[in-house]
Amino acid sequence: MAEPYRSILKALLEALRKRFGDKLISLVVYGSVARGEFRRDSDLDILVIIEGLP
Repeated sequence: MAEPYRSILKALLEALRKRFGDKLISLVVYGSVARGEFRRDSDLDILVIIEGLP
């Protein structure tokens, strides 16, 4: 995965771990960034799964 996406995801993961601890189940990246087909104007598609949240 290319910068700046790697840095953004690393910071997000650290913040989620700090906030939710063991309740953080998964951080999933999908879409063009995950496939390596991103462009300069691509967004970052993510799915966050946290235990106990609706």
